[in-house]
Amino acid sequence: MLLTASALCLLLKSTAALWTPSLPPLWPQDETEMPPDDWEKPPSHPLNISIRMDVLKQFAPVVYLHPDEKYLPADPARSYERYYNATADTLSVPDSALGGMPLRDGKFVDAPVSSQARVLEDGRIVLQYWYYHYYNGPQGFKTVDSRGKVTRFPWYPLAVHFADWEHTTVVLKGEHDLQIDSVYYTVHGDINEPTLDYQVENVTHPLVYSHNNSHAGYPSPADMQNTDPAFDGFINTAVKVITLGAITHVEVGDIGFAHLPESSWIRWSDYEIYDITEAPEGVGPEWSLWKGHWGPAFDQSRVAVPPEDVPWRIFFFDFLQMLYLAGRLTKFVVDAKPSPRGPLMHYTFATFDVFPAPERSVPQDPNAHKPGLLSIIAFVYFILGFIGIVLAIVSLIFVLLFVALRAGFRRARAAYVDKANRRSQTTMSERDPLLGGR
Repeated sequence: MLLTASALCLLLKSTAALWTPSLPPLWPQDETEMPPDDWEKPPSHPLNISIRMDVLKQFAPVVYLHPDEKYLPADPARSYERYYNATADTLSVPDSALGGMPLRDGKFVDAPVSSQARVLEDGRIVLQYWYYHYYNGPQGFKTVDSRGKVTRFPWYPLAVHFADWEHTTVVLKGEHDLQIDSVYYTVHGDINEPTLDYQVENVTHPLVYSHNNSHAGYPSPADMQNTDPAFDGFINTAVKVITLGAITHVEVGDIGFAHLPESSWIRWSDYEIYDITEAPEGVGPEWSLWKGHWGPAFDQSRVAVPPEDVPWRIFFFDFLQMLYLAGRLTKFVVDAKPSPRGPLMHYTFATFDVFPAPERSVPQDPNAHKPGLLSIIAFVYFILGFIGIVLAIVSLIFVLLFVALRAGFRRARAAYVDKANRRSQTTMSERDPLLGGR
């Protein structure tokens, strides 16, 4: 049944595009991109250049990465110099280079960080530190079974895309004695509330924990769950039913490393800083002013089976295929996920995470998969197929139970008849002298 469902998934998946209406490329294809030019940006001005670099270095975050991180930070200036195609106005990093800059001594990162320092109307200073990676790896998942065993795993190619720009914003207060007012840990383009409960190193350096594959920065190295209505509600409940209670919890999130020895963590500090503060005014290195995508689009729809150590992985695979066809995974699975543009083209480069995001003029992911007739049929097929599997298992249990009871009844009846015959023979021998009685 599962093989049949998998085959139907692939067949319907290849034809679902015929039933999905095509949409024009409206703004924003990436929800983090800068809106049209008529959007009024919050007022600010560059921090005085005579002190700018000193301030950026004084409050530069110390970043720790997951020990198993395969896609390490990279140098955006070198990437633009080597891989930018001026004729096509595109940038494409070869697969052989996606791992980023090699580690020094096995645990230190030497990649530069792109930064800006600006002054707001209320006198506060905002510092932004942008981290560049060639590749955003597969989305992290975590399952908990009935015995409490936790399994963490990346699921290819969910949420994968070329190029990854993450950042941290440090807000300063004070005129002469600058101090940290708050820190914004922005994750996957989402603006979080300013964090007051952050850790620092040497008084002025906030600690950032970059989680595995996604490079999402958090104030803690623990696993972080990504809130998602589909996974937190419907999918979590369905998985418990599908696995007959063997899996009690499943969540999508960023895989942390709090459970691993600190000595194994990868450290990124004392890095070179690229000052791109005046990019909005058109001043800065050429790569910082480029408005294109930092890589080609990526097809996330060719979902692979989870790793072998994942419990019930075939069930997960088939169920996810059906969810995709039903249009429930547009956050993680897109046929052509565009690569992000550089910091200048992100609205957070203008709002500094302090101000609200601009209003959206169209829904997010306009090119994402939408449910069609075949999708609905496939999803219903899966549900009916699952019900059929459950009924077949229950029926088999009843048949085996019936056979066992029947065999037991036959053995008990045979034993009773044999015992009765022996008792009858004993009684007759006692009464009849010819049979050896008295």
